[in-house]
Amino acid sequence: MTTYHVPSTQFCCSGTKQLKVVIALYDNDILMRQVPCKLLSRSAEIVRNTVFPEIQSNIMIIDKLLRVVFDHDGIKFVNADYAINDEIVRRVGNLFYTRTFAELLFREVLIYNGRMKSVQQRIAIQVASQGCEIANLLPVNGKSWWAMVEDVFASPAVQALRYVLLAELETHTEYTSISIDATLRICLSILGQSAKKDTASAYSAGDSVKRVLSVKGRTGAVLAMMPMSAETSEVVTKALSDNMSVIAKQQVKFVFCDNASPTLLTHLSTIFPVLETLALDPVHLPIVYEYSTWRKRTPGSIFLRTIMAKFNKRDNTRTANSWGPFYCGDSTDKLDKAESIMRQKILDRSMSSTRATTIQNALKGDQPWYTRIDYIESLAALVALYPSEVTRIAPGPNKQVYRILWSAAAIDRIEWMFNNMRIRHSMAASECTLLPSGTASNEALHAELYRCFRTTIHTSVYSSP
Repeated sequence: MTTYHVPSTQFCCSGTKQLKVVIALYDNDILMRQVPCKLLSRSAEIVRNTVFPEIQSNIMIIDKLLRVVFDHDGIKFVNADYAINDEIVRRVGNLFYTRTFAELLFREVLIYNGRMKSVQQRIAIQVASQGCEIANLLPVNGKSWWAMVEDVFASPAVQALRYVLLAELETHTEYTSISIDATLRICLSILGQSAKKDTASAYSAGDSVKRVLSVKGRTGAVLAMMPMSAETSEVVTKALSDNMSVIAKQQVKFVFCDNASPTLLTHLSTIFPVLETLALDPVHLPIVYEYSTWRKRTPGSIFLRTIMAKFNKRDNTRTANSWGPFYCGDSTDKLDKAESIMRQKILDRSMSSTRATTIQNALKGDQPWYTRIDYIESLAALVALYPSEVTRIAPGPNKQVYRILWSAAAIDRIEWMFNNMRIRHSMAASECTLLPSGTASNEALHAELYRCFRTTIHTSVYSSP
């Protein structure tokens, strides 16, 4: 007693678990504004009352015979044999939790959109409100929580719910129009692979995970998210084919993306039997524009957003035939002489400011574009009105903004963009109510993922030898 029970030595004959209970009780007393007292006896009582089945009374060192189990109404200690062999308790690594705790974790993760800091605080409050004095024994490291989250969401019950939801989406024809977009930022933290050269990666090119492809439906529902090694047409097609059911594939008529091309259309047509066309995302151009202004809105970017928003407008007096047949990458289409001259004004920045101001004031943001030359003319007006903005270099493309706008006025880019209006006018008005703008809903989903992954600590996929 005189050797071990001194302030300089933390010792408890039953083991370290009881000491952790002592620390948790002390923290709880401080939070409750109580004077900590009888910590050793109280901790012994908690351990003795919660352990089931009971441990033989003649065993002194019981540390290895106990397991900490997380439950919805508190933290408990159970017999190790019971924790390992009983089906009620689930094990993930060195963590044990019950079904009721899994249901609590599942609900809170959904409510707080995967923000684990908020989830941890919420669960700790709920456990403490049940009268548990050792709520501080809950994990504080995000890695421990994410292991349980992964186990819960990969469980048969949750996967069965996922299939039920996907079947409901198929019933409501959610797959009629889909938008696809890939993000790479959340994959940059995976160690063992190089972001620049495949030769420097520990993986082969096909086994690496450098993109996450998100798929959203007609009303913005998340249909799928899958990792990919690249963003080529072949890889995208295979990823969609592997993650969509036969019924879903038979519904897809329109695909919104930010890299529309005849090659992508050809590959997607092999898995989507009723696919009619692709449409180029109208939101991507303003995003690239704002790269040059450090993602800040400027008068020029606001004008450009108004220009591009017209591709999402619907005129109930018109039909899809008003814009001609769907564009599918026909290389014979050319700009006429007037359109080519107007496009050159974007590159030359030669439109007069008076004419540009007239075009800006006459722009009707609640109506779609009816002709290609009107769209090209508005881009030329933008370049003329905001010369200090369009001469900046946009990081990423590493080009001056006016050159990016000039590229956006190419015949193929315009026609892929005009498919947005053809698609919206070929669908019923009720179907367009919640139809997202291009891949804007995908970008919003990616932003949520970025915020989530910023709070997560990533470790190497390889362990040290």
